[in-house]
Amino acid sequence: MSLITISHSIGSGGITIAQQVAKQLDLEIFDDHRLQSEAVQMGIRPEELKLLDEKAPGLLDRLLSRRPQLYLDLMEALIYKVAKSGSGVIVGHGSHFILRDFNCAMHVRVLASFDTRVKRLMSEKELGRKSAEKILRKHTEEIEGYLKYIFKIDRGSPYNFDFVINTDKMTIDLAVELIVAAAQAEMYRVCSDSAMTTMAQLSLSKKIQAELLRQNINRNFLHLEVSDPGIVSVRGFPKDEVEQARIIDIIKAEPGVTEVRSEFGVAPVHGIFTT
Repeated sequence: MSLITISHSIGSGGITIAQQVAKQLDLEIFDDHRLQSEAVQMGIRPEELKLLDEKAPGLLDRLLSRRPQLYLDLMEALIYKVAKSGSGVIVGHGSHFILRDFNCAMHVRVLASFDTRVKRLMSEKELGRKSAEKILRKHTEEIEGYLKYIFKIDRGSPYNFDFVINTDKMTIDLAVELIVAAAQAEMYRVCSDSAMTTMAQLSLSKKIQAELLRQNINRNFLHLEVSDPGIVSVRGFPKDEVEQARIIDIIKAEPGVTEVRSEFGVAPVHGIFTT
């Protein structure tokens, strides 16, 4: 089985390539629609689902008007959740960056020149050239701004990927053939049990962190660790005993948590910590 992320530009053919790669390798594909479905199962709220829609206009504006850290926690929790099986094709959403430390994941970037993408968009959506150009420029600006703001990365850097495919000349079929062949190499074929366990732990940790943020808990003085199976250790300096109890209750309420171990001290005063 293979774990593949595919980052793409509108009009590059990336979605079609992702779909065909998933079909040929008999993998689940996690596109916008599937990721939103997974997010609902995770308990992500309807108003938060809007933050996960890369296709909707005003993505960066929505992030800036909400709580960017909450978005990042939720997105990481979601990507780790779908990746923890060690297989699948994940499309976009910074998945290549979120899974950067897992060597079993293969990261692909599909691109094409602006003119090629304009022509494809005109054909696919039956648009005039000016309309297609406007849509592409706006979407490119938002996605690149989003990646820089949230993940602090340059989308154009080839060093973030194992494969960079330019579909100006390369056909969709050849691109699919190359990705499928690479995915069957030993280095990408199997994620270790350890890697999959770590992904599951990270997903639960990020979900808990998101809920603490939702509940207006100051996480600056907290440290959270998740160990298998569902044991959560939290230590830090809540402001009082009431907040300590709230933190424990919030963590216990999270699906997948089997035990909470806490070690709290007195909140810091003027930079001095006491216990």
